[in-house]
Amino acid sequence: DGAGAVVVGPSELPSELRWLPPINFTAKDATPSGAPGTMVLPLFPLGGVYLPNSEHEISIFEPRYRKMYIDILASGSRRFVVTNVHPEGDRFAEIGVVFYLADLQDVSEMTHDEVKYICEHRVIGRVKINKVLNPSQWGTEDTYVRVETTPIEDDTSEVIGEEELVKKKENIRAMFKDVLKLHADHSGDRDDLTCELPAELGLMNMSSAGLEGGWKLAEAWLKYGYVRFMEEERNFNDDVQLAFQAKGMSEEYTIMSMPDDEEDDEDDAEDDGDDLDMAEVAGMLGEDYGDMSVQALPVELQKDVRLLQEHYQEETDDMLEEQLRFFQGLLQSNTVAGRLGYLEEAILNEQRRLAVRKSMMEAALES
Repeated sequence: DGAGAVVVGPSELPSELRWLPPINFTAKDATPSGAPGTMVLPLFPLGGVYLPNSEHEISIFEPRYRKMYIDILASGSRRFVVTNVHPEGDRFAEIGVVFYLADLQDVSEMTHDEVKYICEHRVIGRVKINKVLNPSQWGTEDTYVRVETTPIEDDTSEVIGEEELVKKKENIRAMFKDVLKLHADHSGDRDDLTCELPAELGLMNMSSAGLEGGWKLAEAWLKYGYVRFMEEERNFNDDVQLAFQAKGMSEEYTIMSMPDDEEDDEDDAEDDGDDLDMAEVAGMLGEDYGDMSVQALPVELQKDVRLLQEHYQEETDDMLEEQLRFFQGLLQSNTVAGRLGYLEEAILNEQRRLAVRKSMMEAALES
């Protein structure tokens, strides 16, 4: 019935996160426990990174999720759970976030019913998924999945004063700015990759009331992660152009642009907000689309470009794993201090990575 979480072992991805057991498609529907504090909610496994206090716009087109929106409006709850799906598929992260439907527009006439609704949401909290109530529906897709959940609240018994929290946050800000400087030094005159986070950091309230559970700082770090993904895209295209030049060719090809009619065959909705889906960026280097692109190239370049694709695919896969582990880990943390410490560690690791890269580049120039 999907009850009980499994701590993924060191041989699996990602090692320290908690996942529900794999879905049993033949299991009968389960009955909610009715335990105090539990609630039954629809599950919309969008994947990606969604943090408390953030806002998201989603376009809805698949029939089962059209029905879900009708149901949450009829019941008045306006809520559903969003969680990650394990990279190997058919198992959900134990911790998810709750989306609250703030606004819905029926755009079926304008889109010839290709898209039914455009919906605005707020992420209002976190929940622990106790069990999947109708696991067979994940396989048939006749309707949406329902789960029994328990709300997660931060542990307020942690002994840490406001002064210490502010000091920790100031340290994170300083480290963050150092990362941005190291990144800017590497990017050179690429204004299109400049991240506008310094101003954003400066506007953040430094009191404990303004900490918002550390989620605002985490959101800023998420935006930096998107910049890294876009940088990989640009680096890939630059290397492709260099490969052309090495062969004495002047044509310019852009391998990374996605076809206009490309549809996401994993997600059932498209997030049209300001956020960039990391998996979508990494997918631009994916095997299927990569094959189409490479086949269109001159024969003498196909091998070189395939090698470049393999290299950059490995890079983006590593980044996706890193992001998934980090942000899902944040959702599992139940204290502000714990999340800030987790964020400090992530930024410190990025400082080290950029410092090593800078040293290697300087050494290469000297030689």
